[in-house]
Amino acid sequence: MKTNRPLSRQCAVALTCVLLIPVITSGQERPGPHELQSRHHPVIGVSARAPLSFPKGAYKRSAVVYGYHPYWIPDDAIDEYDFRVLSHVAYFSYEVNPLTGLPDKLHGWLTSPLFSRARAALTRVHLCVTNFGSQANTTLLSNPAARDTLIANLVRLVQRRRADGVNIDFESVPVAQKGNLVTFFRDLSQRLRAAVPGAEVAAAVPAVDWSGSWDLQRLAQYIDLFFIMGYNYYWSGSQKAGPVAPLDGGNFNLARTVAWYLQSGVPAEKIVLGLPYYGLDWPVTSAARQAPTSGRATARTFSRTVEIAADKGRRFDSLFVSPWSPYQVAGSWRQLWYDDEISLEAKYRFALKEGLAGVGMWALGYDAGRTELWDLLRSMFLIPNSVARSGEAPSNPAVAVYPNPYSDVFSFVIEGWKARTGTIAGEIVDSYGRIIYKWKDRVEGGRTYIKRVQAGYFPPGVLFYRLHMDHTVRTGKVIHVLH
Repeated sequence: MKTNRPLSRQCAVALTCVLLIPVITSGQERPGPHELQSRHHPVIGVSARAPLSFPKGAYKRSAVVYGYHPYWIPDDAIDEYDFRVLSHVAYFSYEVNPLTGLPDKLHGWLTSPLFSRARAALTRVHLCVTNFGSQANTTLLSNPAARDTLIANLVRLVQRRRADGVNIDFESVPVAQKGNLVTFFRDLSQRLRAAVPGAEVAAAVPAVDWSGSWDLQRLAQYIDLFFIMGYNYYWSGSQKAGPVAPLDGGNFNLARTVAWYLQSGVPAEKIVLGLPYYGLDWPVTSAARQAPTSGRATARTFSRTVEIAADKGRRFDSLFVSPWSPYQVAGSWRQLWYDDEISLEAKYRFALKEGLAGVGMWALGYDAGRTELWDLLRSMFLIPNSVARSGEAPSNPAVAVYPNPYSDVFSFVIEGWKARTGTIAGEIVDSYGRIIYKWKDRVEGGRTYIKRVQAGYFPPGVLFYRLHMDHTVRTGKVIHVLH
């Protein structure tokens, strides 16, 4: 299936940030996406299956894959997580009392079985702390004593469970707290890392900074991972139905959001593109695409959206890169917009093309035992360890290409580089021997070399690669297929 190609980085960056940070003047606060689902938990489907059995074999991760585990997900759902592909899990959440910084609720942070499973797979665990609404954020951030108490508690709780860091999820921060927000992250970063060497600070950041509260250039000094909440572009209170996470099209979309973060001074290697494992289901006035809504939407988990689409019919919007389903209930029209493995793959590939740190999801457990999304993550972000060699690296490197065949992006993985610094030069040629792409990289001795090639514009068919490594040449073929 062909889709419109998303905006290039150059094109998207050229759009001024005025498009991305309109200030709300109506006085009506739009709740953040995690806040909405904290208030009204989506109905979680119950898996009728035994715990998932994942393909065996040793793998290594090629990018950050960051998932949120909300406290309302049943503990037995953790058995269905493939921790091999998850680099990070954020436990949601420490609900802060903004008056004091103390927790109103910790939920299962001290007892969850998540930790043993994650630790066995070397998946890093973060404690997510939540504070929602402009008034709550004003109360907390303007009070140095409350901020100090919160930081002290976060340090203590990270140490108690031997976790790997924190995730700060402050939604609807008013612009008057812009400076205090930077101060909070500065103090948190310094104190947490002093107490827990190697600890990470992550932040859930808005797809659109409606109030202009996030001083990204300054915050990039203190935040290791910016998890963009790349969803709720159309939200439950929207006046017309539309995509939860549009890749392109409209005034606001993922391509423009990412471009704005890059333009605002956040390095690509610190950006995680968060995507939805849920959809929104509106009552609407007709079956027409993006019909006006007649009420608020209901959040549907991924497992439920797939069931609805299978029963009512699935359509695909190539502009937004999003599936949707119009259907009737008791004579009234409804419209469901969501993401599935097809649309998510396109958005994952966009993240790779932009050179981002990786991708993430809200939320783990919303698949309720289905395997499609785990299969997709493994195919895109796991590299089999069969190409790895232990001990001293041999003089003749082993080369693996993954995946092969590929659609837009593939990776060269080279093990066994000589134990010294050197140069790798690569070429991609067509069947006539014409060079269509080439590169040259310096590599450090004794380390695995991974080269990800953004190749969506290559001609389809059989292509050949040549890798020049000092006096050694490795050749092979790759197969480029269309969607």
